Amino acid sequence: LVVAVAPLTFAAAVSAGFRIAPITAIIVLLSTTGSTLGPLAFALDRILEIGLGCVIGLAVSLLVAPARAARAVTGQAAGLARLLASQLAALARLDVEETPEAKALPPAVRRSLSRLETLAGEAARERRSRLSAAPDPDPLLRTLTRLRHDLVLLRRAIAEADEDVLRVHLAEAWDRAATAAASRLRNLADALSAGRRPDRDGADLVAAIAGYREAIDGMRRRQVTRTLSTDGVGRIFWLAFTLEQLRRNLDDLAERAADFAGPAASDG
Repeated sequence: LVVAVAPLTFAAAVSAGFRIAPITAIIVLLSTTGSTLGPLAFALDRILEIGLGCVIGLAVSLLVAPARAARAVTGQAAGLARLLASQLAALARLDVEETPEAKALPPAVRRSLSRLETLAGEAARERRSRLSAAPDPDPLLRTLTRLRHDLVLLRRAIAEADEDVLRVHLAEAWDRAATAAASRLRNLADALSAGRRPDRDGADLVAAIAGYREAIDGMRRRQVTRTLSTDGVGRIFWLAFTLEQLRRNLDDLAERAADFAGPAASDG
């Protein structure tokens, strides 16, 4: 029984898809014992087995591996933030569809976000069971979801914008803004991983976004925008709007990282 259940238990701890495997192995191995017992003895034996298993499972949950999902949420969130930062770095180079690395980032972000949703649900159940005193993971999940949507909008706007305008008139200002946003995301990811408060504010990003707006104003003064279509002008301003939305969501992520920092993030 130990030889059969031990590796399956380890697999269940690594992947939620193997949760039922240890129980299945126990049922298969112990199902033949009932043939040598009477109905009453078999029922009593099975009740004792289930009760002992519940006691051991509760003890392991409280003492050996308490609140695993609550601890894993911040690590997964940090990994997702780093993926988003890498995607922003690719967008800073206006590298939307040119390299295999840039193409692989959006699917990786989707998988990481799906994994975070699963862990957040498990952490919420731990909170309801009072197995963890960690903060509610839902606000963190919602903030990272909004950041992912911001990057989707930025990626779409860049893909559909006038390439000459972006690369000739706005490339430098856009690169500074996207690079500053990626740097802030990496800083927040490090804070989440280390369980500490973010040690940088968003002043660099604010200045970079202001520089992008100034570059647009310069285009208007040079009357470059007069040669563009209405959609082309709209996408340039849409980039500025989405950058500002991204900045606000990054500020919100900084608050969520602070919630998980220090003693407030410790498990019960």
